[in-house]
Amino acid sequence: MSAKCNQRIMILAPHADDAELGCGGYMARQIADGAEVLVVVTTVSKTWNVTLDREVSLEERVGELKVSMSQFGLSLLDGCKYSEPGCRVLYYGSDGAMHTRPMSEVVHRLDTIREGFLPDVILIPLSSAHQDHRYTWDVGVAMCRPTTTKVIPKLIAAYEYPFTSWGDGAQMKSFNGGYYVNITDTLEVKKKALMSYSTQMRESGDLLSLEGVETLAKLRGLESGYKYAELFHILRARMD
Repeated sequence: MSAKCNQRIMILAPHADDAELGCGGYMARQIADGAEVLVVVTTVSKTWNVTLDREVSLEERVGELKVSMSQFGLSLLDGCKYSEPGCRVLYYGSDGAMHTRPMSEVVHRLDTIREGFLPDVILIPLSSAHQDHRYTWDVGVAMCRPTTTKVIPKLIAAYEYPFTSWGDGAQMKSFNGGYYVNITDTLEVKKKALMSYSTQMRESGDLLSLEGVETLAKLRGLESGYKYAELFHILRARMD
């Protein structure tokens, strides 16, 4: 997964923070090596935060996303110039309800973005117990279906995140096509990006905390011989 100077990487994420949780170290490493990255977030919405006991506004969520993406040198994009690297949001206001949108509509939008960006690598999120994550996995698989395109990705892989230990994603094992990426030098960038989500990250002792993120990275590092690593599951790979 080492980047060439002209490599283009498309990352699909259910919500703001999922890409950073799953592959923030990889993102930072590849961008530093000269790759162009496009993060596509399916939805950003206002949400009720049980821990804070208040509603987190859409403006807060978007603000956190912007700050997080800036840690990687990426900006929030708008408009129809799909060849640009950065971050795009497909829908605003559909948190927890992406399954109510016709899959054909969402896949068509993703197809359009993919054809505009022409990625060499596509990363999609593993499924989990959350309905938006299951839906994003499904539309991601549909987007990555074998088809004739201007650029056929050399790698399509799925990334894990803390809550894929429960649900459909837990069935994916590293023994069946696991790919480990060394993030020892970029873990701090990943953590700094996640710190931007002050309304989402939780206290130590929780899976969704900086402690939980570092512990998972350390576990993946122990499994693969690195200090810290991220684990990806290869869905399709091509070698010239």
